[in-house]
Amino acid sequence: MFDDVSWRTARPAPRYADAFASGVLPLNWVAEELEVQLKTGKVISAPTLAEVAIRCGIRPGSLEATVDSYNADCKKGVDSGFFKNAEDLKPILTPPFHAVEIVPAIICLTSTGIRINAETHVLDRQDRPVPGLFAAGEATGGVLGERYIGGGNSIANAIVFGRIAGRESARSVLNL
Repeated sequence: MFDDVSWRTARPAPRYADAFASGVLPLNWVAEELEVQLKTGKVISAPTLAEVAIRCGIRPGSLEATVDSYNADCKKGVDSGFFKNAEDLKPILTPPFHAVEIVPAIICLTSTGIRINAETHVLDRQDRPVPGLFAAGEATGGVLGERYIGGGNSIANAIVFGRIAGRESARSVLNL
């Protein structure tokens, strides 16, 4: 979701200037390209959030509440939902409003995720196991911390932690 101000002021990140200039990266989040995507139906635009919601198959009240919450975060300079940097928070205030469905082109590795312990119990904010809740695979981010070092770790996470999570969840049900 974004509004008309974000549409009209969209510029490529300066840190990618060389990649854009060389053609390695396409200029895809700039006003001119958004206009092309609007014509192909990939961008949905409407004068109200309710209308955008309906066209996207979302309950209007839910979208409006989410945008209100996000805008309140923008005002505070703190993203309570997704922890974006304050300078990246752009309020959604000025019609028309726009929506784009974004889906991964490839699924590779999420790197970070739900915190787990060695027995794959999901940990709460105080690093205490949540009873009966286990996680494995991409959802956990695995053993890599915040960066991916390559070499098939995403498959290993699913296999190793999936096995442990299965064993531990079975033990918890059987009270072993």
